[in-house]
Amino acid sequence: MDVKRFRKYTNVQRDEILGKAGLTEREEAVFLKMKRNESATIVSVAMDLHCSESTINADIKEIKRKIKEI
Repeated sequence: MDVKRFRKYTNVQRDEILGKAGLTEREEAVFLKMKRNESATIVSVAMDLHCSESTINADIKEIKRKIKEI
């Protein structure tokens, strides 16, 4: 899964996404970690948030879906 896609958003776009997408707290944390940290991987984010990799994958899919709805 291509998580580098989140890094393409500018800070203005990031703020708009966070304001309009209706992300849950965990989804917001995943989005921000992937956006801010160039070396972030699904495994590292899962360890940071004390979640499983499958949970993070599901969150990423949900974030992408919500972003498309904006």
